[in-house]
Amino acid sequence: MLWLTWLNQFYWVLGAAIGALLGQYITFLDTHGLGFVMTAMFTVIFVDQWLKEKRHDASLIGLVVASVCLIVFGGQYFIIPSLLLMTGLVTLRRKSIEKDEGVDTYQNSQKGA
Repeated sequence: MLWLTWLNQFYWVLGAAIGALLGQYITFLDTHGLGFVMTAMFTVIFVDQWLKEKRHDASLIGLVVASVCLIVFGGQYFIIPSLLLMTGLVTLRRKSIEKDEGVDTYQNSQKGA
């Protein structure tokens, strides 16, 4: 498993480095539809996660926090405060969320050892 994790990290770093090096030579003439594609992708990811959850606490925290931060900080500055607040709130509710989803972190970590 460690070998697989190492390969995964290596491929990610290699891909990012190649993308950074070659990205400066590739110019996009028209990125008009990119905003729609990204919105659609994250919507599909959200809906898939929603359908897999028994309780929707984490999803609702994400929706509410992002909406409030969008109103408070505006569209240009809401991402970082949203991510920090979501991470904090989900971390505080971690045990409750895991219990509701039937996840036992200690037992699962002992099975892999």
